[in-house]
Amino acid sequence: MDVLRDHRGRTNADNAVSKSDFLSARPAERNLGLQAEQTLRAKLAILEDQLAKTPFLGGDTWNMADFMVACVLYVLTRLKLDLTSYPKLDAWLVASLNRPAAQVARKLRE
Repeated sequence: MDVLRDHRGRTNADNAVSKSDFLSARPAERNLGLQAEQTLRAKLAILEDQLAKTPFLGGDTWNMADFMVACVLYVLTRLKLDLTSYPKLDAWLVASLNRPAAQVARKLRE
């Protein structure tokens, strides 16, 4: 499989931002990153709250709502974002990504 590169010819590994890169960023850039993380965590809390009420985001069965959110949140697994603060969401995402169709789709993509 070919290595994917961005418009500058860099791979994902080349584009990775380390903690030292983040800490050396200008204050405005650091604030933007912190604001983005706070916004993300607020959205994840909403999903966690829903999963405390119903087994799936769309209700009692896994449906299109779950599919759409799982597709978006898949990137969090690739970024290795720690979801332990959201145990129901974490378990739901693992289960969603381990569905047979999801496994087939990921093999085509990874």
